[in-house]
Amino acid sequence: MLRCPLVGNRFLAAQVLQGVVQPGNVIEGVDHWGVPVMGVARAVPGTDWFLLAKMDQAEAHVEVNRDALWIPLTGLLAVV
Repeated sequence: MLRCPLVGNRFLAAQVLQGVVQPGNVIEGVDHWGVPVMGVARAVPGTDWFLLAKMDQAEAHVEVNRDALWIPLTGLLAVV
């Protein structure tokens, strides 16, 4: 069984359960492996459960950096 401390707000799940952030907002923290991640939590209607989806920050930044390269390049080609 996996257990994560709810003390402090380093872990994404702890932030949601402590009410530090509202469900539906993007949050940053670490996962149970200590890897920096971003995530979004949603309440499951009719229960006291939350569903948390996460993505490694490094993975998210790769996509942003790729897009940051292509957008100006496309604009430059459109001008030429």
